[in-house]
Amino acid sequence: MIRKAFIIDDDKMVLFIQEKMLNASQFCTSSVKFHNVKEALESFTNETSREDCLIFLDINMPYMSGWEVLSELDTIDPENSLKVVMVTSSIEEEDRIEAKKYHRVIDFLIKPVNVERLNRLKENPAIKHFF
Repeated sequence: MIRKAFIIDDDKMVLFIQEKMLNASQFCTSSVKFHNVKEALESFTNETSREDCLIFLDINMPYMSGWEVLSELDTIDPENSLKVVMVTSSIEEEDRIEAKKYHRVIDFLIKPVNVERLNRLKENPAIKHFF
């Protein structure tokens, strides 16, 4: 299991649903929800062990986009220990192409996240060893 999943989204209902789906799929030991990107970035800075953590990151948010968060993560975590799953309602192919430019992005999920998608994600080579 992933030790900790971080969920970053500006929609509180999405945060609630994603957390429920993570629990239902037995994906992680614990999850932390962030409605505020600044708080999330501070949390990552203070995280002592990052290898067994995963971030579920929305792309379109008001204060800072998911792309900007990824750039900040390059400063906070230059080793690329923190892995990211982009979670979005966007069906634009350009977003998928952009996500592939970031080494830490391991997958791209269209909302809503559900147990079936999370179970498929467990097979991703970047995190499979945790399951």
